[in-house]
Amino acid sequence: MPRPTRAELEAARALTVPDVTGQDKDDARKALEAKGFEVDTNTVDGGGQKDSVLSTDPAAGTQAQPGSKVTMNVSKGNQQNQQVATQQVNELLTAPDAKVYATTMNGAPVSFVVSKARDQALFLGDDIPAPVDGKVYQLWMIGSSEITPNALVDHGGDVDAGGRVDRAASATPVVAAG
Repeated sequence: MPRPTRAELEAARALTVPDVTGQDKDDARKALEAKGFEVDTNTVDGGGQKDSVLSTDPAAGTQAQPGSKVTMNVSKGNQQNQQVATQQVNELLTAPDAKVYATTMNGAPVSFVVSKARDQALFLGDDIPAPVDGKVYQLWMIGSSEITPNALVDHGGDVDAGGRVDRAASATPVVAAG
């Protein structure tokens, strides 16, 4: 009888990567380690529950050697939140009373969208210069009877920030560096 080759011996020792899709990352890690794999985690944007496994690399059903690494792609659980936020922004932008205030901030174009009927405001900025060290941008709503801080932005680049509008006030958005 001929001696088996190294490849044949390795194939005989190979394990099947189990399907841990949808499992909590801790339970999935235990299942993979119990099969003899080293486990790494890669957190990614995605749907499903936060910390649930979306996929593995190598994929479930693949043959791999004992002790080899299996990377779990684990959901941040933020896709639904992103979809809801996108829907809310679209509803605000298409509100019949939506009013757009466009200006520049440190040379960068910025816009405020305000809907009093929806009690919402949105600040959008594109390529905003970062504030100097130790400073932030402050977003304020100035109404007929009060001035209300709305948000702090401590970074540059693309920015969006939302907030509420006092329906009774004739609110005007203002941004200041401070």
